[in-house]
Amino acid sequence: MLGGLALFLYIVALLPGIWLVMRTGWLVLLLGILGYLVGIFYTAGPHPINATPLCETVVALAIAFLIQLTCVVVSTYGQHPLTWSIVGITFLLCLPLTLIFFTIQLANNTADRDEDIANHRYTLAYYLGKKGSVRLIQVFLIIGGLWPLVNVVLGLAPLVTLASVLLLPVIWRGMRPFFAVQDKQKTFIATVKSASLFFIIYPVLFVIGAWL
Repeated sequence: MLGGLALFLYIVALLPGIWLVMRTGWLVLLLGILGYLVGIFYTAGPHPINATPLCETVVALAIAFLIQLTCVVVSTYGQHPLTWSIVGITFLLCLPLTLIFFTIQLANNTADRDEDIANHRYTLAYYLGKKGSVRLIQVFLIIGGLWPLVNVVLGLAPLVTLASVLLLPVIWRGMRPFFAVQDKQKTFIATVKSASLFFIIYPVLFVIGAWL
């Protein structure tokens, strides 16, 4: 049942993908294939990605960077060729989203750590332990929350995006219950709600900056 549904969804996603490739080129095809491989092998195979210490990194990069890079390629096709400079700039602009998404993924696996070990899933939280995982979450949260300052200084982002830095203490306060107790039912959802503020407001600030 679930396998059939997954296959159906992959086919549905493939149709607009083929249209995009026909309108653009081989690079979008490669990015699409990479995205498909991540999606398939995240849960499939004898050693799925979600059962390895690469889980958090792969998911964060795929969702917060790879998708955005693909959007850049599609939207600039025929106008600007993709260069390593554009890839680097896109990565830096997406880095706050990537790091904060990483913290949510690590928080999820930290809350599920005992259950994952019982199911032979050894994510990064298994190797770091709950205390180490929380410490890494805090470090990445701070770096991600402050990174917009770096982008503005480098001239990569509009000045108005500096306002996203003000979200850091709000997110930190919302995640404090999880820092104290890593419980999936009681405290994890607070981390998702808190991080969602950044996921929404940071891109919106870019739109506002484009209007100014």
